[in-house]
Amino acid sequence: MKRILVVDDDEQIVRAIQKILTRNGYEITVAEDGLDAMRRLEDDSFDMIITDIIMPNKEGLELIAEIYKISPSLPVIAISGGGKMPSSIYLDVADKIGAYATLRKPFRADELLSVVNQFFSVS
Repeated sequence: MKRILVVDDDEQIVRAIQKILTRNGYEITVAEDGLDAMRRLEDDSFDMIITDIIMPNKEGLELIAEIYKISPSLPVIAISGGGKMPSSIYLDVADKIGAYATLRKPFRADELLSVVNQFFSVS
């Protein structure tokens, strides 16, 4: 079973992603921000990371950059609904610093599944 770490401070988003992915055979672990995610990465291994961009403590862009440094082959999907700037700006940066894929919130379940399944079908 493929293990995915979902990093987001929005409980509703986390529950939705968790529901979509567990129904499709993925094992999900949740982290509330980038700091929590880094702690979990030290203690465990994952096949993919899905991270929000705008979060307290450690934002997603910083998390993506750190993950890319320590494990460049670990795929990261960046998700964002924007913040002070449109989400497309954050997602463009995420793409440039190593994200495997990006999704703009709100996204549909089939969009998320397509990106996740696509990675695992070619890896």
